[in-house]
Amino acid sequence: MNRVIICILSFTMLFSCQKNNKIDEVNFFPSTLRFMATGGVEDILISATSTWEIKDCPDWIHISKQNGIEGISNSRITAQPNPSKINRNATLSVFCNGVNDILKITQEGASLDFNVEDKVMNFDFLEHYIEIKPKTNIPYEITHYEDWMIITDLRDLSYIFDHDYSVTIQPNPTDSPRSGVIIIGGTESSISDTLYVIQSEFLQFIKIQKLSMGQNSVGGCYANIEYSNVSDKTFKYVYFSVYFQNNVGDAVKCTITGDTYKRLQDVGPIEPGKSGGGYWEELIYNYSARKIVLTTCRIEFMDGTEVTYPSSLVDRLF
Repeated sequence: MNRVIICILSFTMLFSCQKNNKIDEVNFFPSTLRFMATGGVEDILISATSTWEIKDCPDWIHISKQNGIEGISNSRITAQPNPSKINRNATLSVFCNGVNDILKITQEGASLDFNVEDKVMNFDFLEHYIEIKPKTNIPYEITHYEDWMIITDLRDLSYIFDHDYSVTIQPNPTDSPRSGVIIIGGTESSISDTLYVIQSEFLQFIKIQKLSMGQNSVGGCYANIEYSNVSDKTFKYVYFSVYFQNNVGDAVKCTITGDTYKRLQDVGPIEPGKSGGGYWEELIYNYSARKIVLTTCRIEFMDGTEVTYPSSLVDRLF
């Protein structure tokens, strides 16, 4: 009998304790976060019925408030930029008197790619332009280029241009091909991508034997140009851009029209190995003119192709 009474009393006491016992709760709101590769900041709430503490925080995440008391608390999660191409994950745990909740955090990996079909670009010896607009989710910059390339940063002019950089491949004046690279890299990571540039050696299609000027009694200046076709194709038209200089090397203008530069045309056909040229009279009027200067030479071939020698290459034509 005594044993039965003791069992009944024990059960009654246990039931009473369970009924009056407070079960703690703790929760994250929201329960998941996702950050871009560049990092960022997100606010969260922690709801708890008693004191709480956040644990298991990796070094790439900063939590403004890691513990608190009963009630609803605010905390701020800051993710650092992801320096890797690989997505990374973290699970934060908040504990409250033996109960817990988790916050799952995902951050995408860094991505940086030139976004071109072929990362090996081949050019002839003339001037060319490359537009750079990579596929990326991180801030980046051009970290390397060759001394025969000119970089123009257009990022502050995005309302005009649809690309970030323009790269000018300057004409190759040498008799040897050259190669180089353009490298873009993340400003906050070691991620990079490389574009390979190959440019052919200088090719001469025209040989200029004579470039001279003369002047008549009223200051009218004429040009005399003689050249040969040293290519294997027939010239259709040859264009020369010229101007005149005085004794101290300054460009002079026509005293009548105000013109400085003149464009001369020679009409073919000029077959391979044949010569062309002639006289162009009274191009400008200026008594101070003493020298004629060639700035560009453009050749149109009978097959429809053409080539233009810029000022940086015209000296190679003599």
